[in-house]
Amino acid sequence: MAEQRKIGEHTISYDGIFNVNEIFQILKEWIKEYDYKPNEQFHSEKVDDNGKQIMYRINPWKKINEYVMYDVYVKFVLTDVKDVYVDIDGKKRKMNKGAIMFYAYVALTSDYEGSRESSPMIVFFRSLYDRLIAGNEMSKWGQTELKETLELRKRMEAYFNFDHFKEVKA
Repeated sequence: MAEQRKIGEHTISYDGIFNVNEIFQILKEWIKEYDYKPNEQFHSEKVDDNGKQIMYRINPWKKINEYVMYDVYVKFVLTDVKDVYVDIDGKKRKMNKGAIMFYAYVALTSDYEGSRESSPMIVFFRSLYDRLIAGNEMSKWGQTELKETLELRKRMEAYFNFDHFKEVKA
């Protein structure tokens, strides 16, 4: 059975004007840039009186070697999303307005294929190996993964950290 070690987590909340497609594009570019494999888990959209409610979960992953891989669990919850128009350089542009919650859980997964689970003795030696011998390598890999996901967080924060969109009448 694979063993997962939590490396970290990131949470961002935002309420304001944004473009849903641009947010997902930031995520897609990060996945491609850092050579993760996208694994979409769930995507739903519901429209009610308050606007659109969107939930999106994706699990980008990347193998380090035949024994260890990076796992990132990303979840977006967008609530009360409505279309608005903003003035950008004198032109009206359709955007979205609502609340967003971005959450990323970062983990290092060892023995992800379960190949070292054939007997209790192998499990015992694998556990010793993980803690005593490969501990430094695991720590380095964890720091690398944390650095990569911190970059995703910074990109999301940079996108949400703008106040240059002003809503205009349609």
